[in-house]
Amino acid sequence: MQFAFNLSIFLAGLTLSLAFFCFLFDRSLRQSENTSQFSQEIVELFYLGFIKVFTLSLFAALVTLPIALGIAAYYSLEYWLIDADELAMLYFSISAWFAATGTYTVIMALRKKKNGQENYISIMPVDAPELFAQNDELARQFGSKPIKLVHLVPDSRVRIKHEINRLDDIYYGGKKYWEIGLAALQFLSVADLKVLMATEYARLSPNRPKSVLFVARLRIRFENISLNMEQAGFAAMLNPAGWFIALADYVIPQITAKAGELEEALAKDDVTRLYGESAYYQAIARNNIESTVYQDIIEVSKMRRGLGVPALSNIYQYIRTDRRYAALSRLAAENVVKSDNRKSGRQSLMLKRSPEIAYLEPMIETPASNILANRELTERRMMDLINHGQ
Repeated sequence: MQFAFNLSIFLAGLTLSLAFFCFLFDRSLRQSENTSQFSQEIVELFYLGFIKVFTLSLFAALVTLPIALGIAAYYSLEYWLIDADELAMLYFSISAWFAATGTYTVIMALRKKKNGQENYISIMPVDAPELFAQNDELARQFGSKPIKLVHLVPDSRVRIKHEINRLDDIYYGGKKYWEIGLAALQFLSVADLKVLMATEYARLSPNRPKSVLFVARLRIRFENISLNMEQAGFAAMLNPAGWFIALADYVIPQITAKAGELEEALAKDDVTRLYGESAYYQAIARNNIESTVYQDIIEVSKMRRGLGVPALSNIYQYIRTDRRYAALSRLAAENVVKSDNRKSGRQSLMLKRSPEIAYLEPMIETPASNILANRELTERRMMDLINHGQ
């Protein structure tokens, strides 16, 4: 009994000590303006040590846990803790650990996602009157309520974002807002932007089958759960409750794929009927190809992590990575070379055109960026967001 008790205390103490040390180290690095990639790799190495300790306890308990639960159901708790053999205390410790982390996992998965930092610029009608006029026109055409909230983000997306944070949002729908990438405004024309916005409104048409909307919201809900699981970090992902949620996150998109294809086909039919197939396919092709070859205007290392987001956002990626000192040193040297080759100074919003879009017709229409009342001011605000994280 004493041996099992001491072993469980040792494992719990080692695990909590590593976790606390990683937390302090991570917070200290986060306060630094210029954290090197090598330093991030070091703190991730400590995270990996925590993961290995926890994983060892987890898999060692998988065989004995059913036995422990059987003993708990058959005998009284007093007998289980006092008169059972030496492994009884270890069974109890592991069961308590699973219960605690399992509860934490479920809470983290179902809570409303909160970002420590919002990486967007709110656009008002005074900032882009043409955009809001076009937005109202499209809403009337498709019989939907106009979405008045517009976020200008530093990438190439043009989509309506749904906030599905509660279970009833899956049925009734949640808050909606536009996410429009400043990069997309650079390579799209006004006509292209209108087609892409029309495609998004077509998906929200009241004429859509309720089942299609329900499945789409269910898929969004599980995407949010997946993001919450990443924020929860290692404890959630290495708990059986976390495995179940991760499995559901993988299975749900597979099941809803056909509904997504139907949603896309119905939206395409509505848009091509209004604007023609040529305009639809040109907008889709230009957006897809340019987005694929688009040079990132925000490097991952430049964008600050939100509060509560661990450095180790994808544990499986780091488990497969070579973590020996030689590998870390080589990675640090490669990062130095990349930094030397990268142009110094602030990042720019210049877009490199791709030769792959040569077959598309030259853009003779008005560039979509002209819908901004003050394009230069908006770009400066975006650069402040990129370079300073605010």
